[in-house]
Amino acid sequence: MSNLTRDQLLYASFIKAMDDIWAPHEGQKDILDDLLLKGKDTVFVDCGRKFGKTELCLIFLGHICMKYPNSMCYYVCHTQDNGKDILWDDPRIKTFYPKQFMRERKPFTESDLTAHFVNGSKIKIMGSTMNVDNKLGVRPRAVVYEEYRKHKTAFDEGMDPNRAVYNAPLLIIS
Repeated sequence: MSNLTRDQLLYASFIKAMDDIWAPHEGQKDILDDLLLKGKDTVFVDCGRKFGKTELCLIFLGHICMKYPNSMCYYVCHTQDNGKDILWDDPRIKTFYPKQFMRERKPFTESDLTAHFVNGSKIKIMGSTMNVDNKLGVRPRAVVYEEYRKHKTAFDEGMDPNRAVYNAPLLIIS
């Protein structure tokens, strides 16, 4: 008989399912190890096209969502429209995770660009041009900044204190 909780068993099955469908290359593996195993709170990645940046970000946020039930994670692009183009309309975020780990009823809500996991966790796509005052006091479990060189610094400065609640890791992609 297993001493693991239902949530731990669900996370273990998520890891297995993702391993079956996605294998990181060495560069991605090093970054995921830094964030998920070594507990680094900020990792900056400067890489070229076809590195697999978006997939790296999605696997990172998926792990956090499944490890910590009822968590909120943010995928922050330069603008929300940019995030909608590369993640929603593409539709990478809607097809990346196995369906059994997504909420059965309305796993994706377009009105706020949010992916909902079966354990209550969420990934919300945002833009750094959004009003940061609307995000004061949120408690993310993890944050991704994509195309960081284009980000509005006021947003980043506003989001940073929110990360302290859970010591949320930040993956910065440029």
